[in-house]
Amino acid sequence: MYCSSASSKEQIVLYQHADSRGNEVPSDFLRDFQGYLHCDGWRAYELLENTKVVNCLAHVRRKFKDGIPADDKNPNLPSRIGFEFCNLLFKTDKIFQTLSVEERKVARQTELKPIFDKFYAWIESVNILPKSKFARAVEYAARHKKGCMRVLEDGRLELSNNLADRMIKELVMGRKNWLFSTSFEGARTSGVILSIMKTAELNQLNVRKYFEFLFDEIPNLPVLTQEAIEVYLPWSELVKERCY
Repeated sequence: MYCSSASSKEQIVLYQHADSRGNEVPSDFLRDFQGYLHCDGWRAYELLENTKVVNCLAHVRRKFKDGIPADDKNPNLPSRIGFEFCNLLFKTDKIFQTLSVEERKVARQTELKPIFDKFYAWIESVNILPKSKFARAVEYAARHKKGCMRVLEDGRLELSNNLADRMIKELVMGRKNWLFSTSFEGARTSGVILSIMKTAELNQLNVRKYFEFLFDEIPNLPVLTQEAIEVYLPWSELVKERCY
């Protein structure tokens, strides 16, 4: 699942189905892309050229949370300390949400970086029990240090990949209830429909009106070209006029 960043004026969501989890799948789709790429810890993204991977701190936090027993209230439990470090990073960054992109970058360098430095200094010094949940959390955090701290480079970046995670969750939950997704083509079809629906929704369109508009207009186009299709994208003036 690919989507625009939260700061993008034009929001796009695209669900892609492939018969492989190999590196060639995202490499082919993103072959012309250059810039920052928010993502989870799947190693295939690290192999992409011309991209700077921004890893998800929420995934790091989740690893530490998994290491906290349900009935353990010890504030000095190592997993809890890691979990609270992540909470502090999120809480501090939330203060900067109303700032401009440049102001947010400066604020992060001033106030967020010292917390990151302290967190990773703790990561490097803490004792771990091999193969424990805490050990896996520490190893995960250490492996993605560069990607997590990359958020300090640009005020448009986010600490988590939760925007994309929420989008993919709808498809995962839906496929348990929808019919006609037991084949690869069925999965691809549901992905196309959901891509159009979620993109329209994020651009504040009336989704039903948008689908009706597309079904009325596109079959009657004399020639199906890139230029002709652009008129029907969710942010075009014609669509805004007809589908709000």
